[in-house]
This record gives sequence, structure tokens and C-alpha cells, in this order.
Amino acid sequence: MRTTTIVAAIVLLAGGVAVAAPTFAPDSPYKQVRERLMESGWHPASGLRRGGCGTDECPPYPEVLFCSGVGRSVCIYGWEKRGRYLKVSAWGENYRNQKFDALQVCRSLMFDRNFGWRCR
Repeated sequence: MRTTTIVAAIVLLAGGVAVAAPTFAPDSPYKQVRERLMESGWHPASGLRRGGCGTDECPPYPEVLFCSGVGRSVCIYGWEKRGRYLKVSAWGENYRNQKFDALQVCRSLMFDRNFGWRCR
């Protein structure tokens, strides 16, 4: 069976300047996702309220916004580049082995007591 890899980029406009968000294969190691984001000019989002960490070991990353500690142990990470944001979710009981789950492109990231981190 032949496997085909599709590479795509999400492009945003930030102040008239295109901002590309890389894409990742499902279950890619979060460490690799993190490295690629930094290489692409993304940095941990600043000025956001950090949530709790329900796991025994909270990821030592400045971009961590929240970790559930139950079920799939989902963590939410916030990234920023030229006024645009990425909401990245990863799962796995140990942050060293977390796998990429989803990426959402946002104009802003907000915490909602009822719904958690929301992307606008």
C-alpha cells in the first residue's frame, strides 16, 4: 500500500502580513510540534491566564495553558505570532510523550469558566 503525505499551511492575515501556521500529522510528538512552531517564528503566548494542571507532572513549557489530568490527559498550549494565536491540544499521561491532537488558528484566545480556552 502506498502512503501519500499532504503538506499544507494555514495562512492568516495579521496587519496585512500573511502569517503561516504549519500543519502536523495526528499523533506527532508534541516536542517536535513545539520545535517546528519555534523554528517558524511562533512563541509562547504572553499575557494569558494560565490554568491548573491536573497531572502529576505539569509540562515545564511556558506555553501550557491547561492540562486535564483525567481521561486522555489533554493539555492546551497557546502560541503567538504577529498578533495571531494558535490553540494547540496534545494528549498523553506524561508530557514527555504527549501527542499532537489539534491546532486552531485564532485572532484571540480567551478563558471561559464554562467552556475552557476559546479561540476567536
